[in-house]
Amino acid sequence: MLDVLDMISEFTEGDSIRENEEEATNLIKKLLDQEIVSLVISVLTDRGLNDANADEAKGVHNILSIIENLIEYDPQIAATATRNTPLLDWCTKNVCKAGEMESNQLYAAEILCILMTNEDNREYFEEQERLELLLVRIGVC
Repeated sequence: MLDVLDMISEFTEGDSIRENEEEATNLIKKLLDQEIVSLVISVLTDRGLNDANADEAKGVHNILSIIENLIEYDPQIAATATRNTPLLDWCTKNVCKAGEMESNQLYAAEILCILMTNEDNREYFEEQERLELLLVRIGVC
């Protein structure tokens, strides 16, 4: 499964889309029809991938990459992912873990930033009372 995530991540990258626009667009549409966003987020949240294991850490990175790539392809996916999946919870909890930030925690923070470029997501984020958690994590509170 981790190899499949790696492959999907590569196929959805911006460079791959630009090089093979028609094929990549068709693939992404089919992936979206099959609810790839919910599927990869469920792997992220339900499988409990462990960053201490190098292969699983790469799987987490690939899932976050897929999400980022799909949002870049269609920004509306950010709102869908935020409201209809546990992505916001996962990213917030991951970023707010104590200790030194690891690479996937930083990537989760980047995904949160991408999600927050959508005004509806910012309002939802505040409604879910996630802002204080993040401010505590970065040492503002």
